[in-house]
Amino acid sequence: MPSALAGPWIRLLWAATATTGSVTASHATTDAHFPMAIVGDTQRTLWVERLVRRAQNDESRDLLSAAIAAAAPRTFIHLGDLVSYGSSPKEWQRFDAWVEPIRASGAKAFAVVGNHDTWGAPSLTQMRKRFPELSADRHYGARAGDLDLLFLDSNLTKESWDRQRTWLEASLAAADDDPTVRGVMIFLHHPPFTLARGHAGHRRARAELVPSLFRSSKVLAVFSGHAHGYERFEAGGKTFVVSGGGGGPRVEYRGCDEAPAGVRCAFDAGSGARPFHFVWLAREQDTIVAEVRTVPTLERPFADPVDRFVLELIPAREPPP
Repeated sequence: MPSALAGPWIRLLWAATATTGSVTASHATTDAHFPMAIVGDTQRTLWVERLVRRAQNDESRDLLSAAIAAAAPRTFIHLGDLVSYGSSPKEWQRFDAWVEPIRASGAKAFAVVGNHDTWGAPSLTQMRKRFPELSADRHYGARAGDLDLLFLDSNLTKESWDRQRTWLEASLAAADDDPTVRGVMIFLHHPPFTLARGHAGHRRARAELVPSLFRSSKVLAVFSGHAHGYERFEAGGKTFVVSGGGGGPRVEYRGCDEAPAGVRCAFDAGSGARPFHFVWLAREQDTIVAEVRTVPTLERPFADPVDRFVLELIPAREPPP
């Protein structure tokens, strides 16, 4: 990795015990980091939202934590809005209790910053205590075997956004040039594309980040939250997943016929609210198989898993002599 990127890049050096024994991520098989569990928007419903009859969803949120912990992922990724009010110690204590079974299962946890996480001061002080990978610029990268994971912040001023975009483009260029990298996955809170009612795709991400992702030969998928449900789109040869089903008050949806030009709606579940869920990623040879899993107490208009898709890794190349 170029030295200019060393600051916001966090090399994953945690010890992971695979079926073949103990390995270190810097010299690990990719299986040491899989399976992965991804969830977004676990924040509790604010009292002002409850005044207009938005549900609190505590039971479903807790069942989701238990389901993820029972599945025992090696890597856990939170897509932002961990709490309802970022500067509240009480809300962070609730989050600590929620995530503790997942951490106790052995998962290495990562997160991106959501809009609720930035509310109040000093909100990110609380978050950085729990996720020290967050840099001053609030974006960072990690290596998981032959994959690069890039964690972005979509809550930025223009100046900070420009720095992040420069870093992202350099990181993608480095991945494209590195024969040992077989794929890149991007994580940010606000989705570039969504059909959730009351939400619009993140304009700056769509205008300034998405073109860089399209140009990269290694980007496989973009995972985001913010809209409280599940969606999947295909655009520019990339997969865009919205996974905001962690417990925040759910939303309804516009039809797939309203998807932006050039964007294919790959998951059509109608206009109603969608189940609370997490995304489960398993490595199967040269692919990553994704399943969207719900929790048992919810109404289920669809068979579990709600959705399933496959990400094809870039063929391996020998590094130059």
